[in-house]
Amino acid sequence: MSSDVHCPSIGPGLDWNRKLDCSDNPDQVRVLRHHYLNEFGHHISLSQVLKDYSETCTIHHVVDNQPQTFHGQDGARQAFLQVFNMVPHDLSHQIEFEHIAIDHNHAQVVWKAEIPSENKMIRGMDSFAFDKNNRIVHQSVMALSVPMNKDARGDVEDSGVCVDKF
Repeated sequence: MSSDVHCPSIGPGLDWNRKLDCSDNPDQVRVLRHHYLNEFGHHISLSQVLKDYSETCTIHHVVDNQPQTFHGQDGARQAFLQVFNMVPHDLSHQIEFEHIAIDHNHAQVVWKAEIPSENKMIRGMDSFAFDKNNRIVHQSVMALSVPMNKDARGDVEDSGVCVDKF
């Protein structure tokens, strides 16, 4: 992977640079930044995000152990709204990217989002495959809501459920 690709931060509280291992394709970095900016509260229109998906894309979702498969841009819209409605609309200070790898038309993003108002954390992993035009042709989403626990110091920890080692 190239270390000379500039990967700008995606916004306040979203530390993209710290976990990003850039590829030789900055256009795919742009597509993923666009995807996550909209998903986590930066109000990019859904129609703009859907332009990043191929008309023939396939999305496999396993959200809270409920598997679904979506096809095409209509399916991408349904899948996106399902995850978007799972979390508060402005997670800009509560989302953490744990791992981002983009290489040779494939990407993997491991993330977690704390939702203190519901005393839960969502842990997720998304994988992507891109076509020659850098549009998403395949996406797999795994997301699981887990209760947050407080330790004796009052610090929030996840419940020990591990979903980032698939």
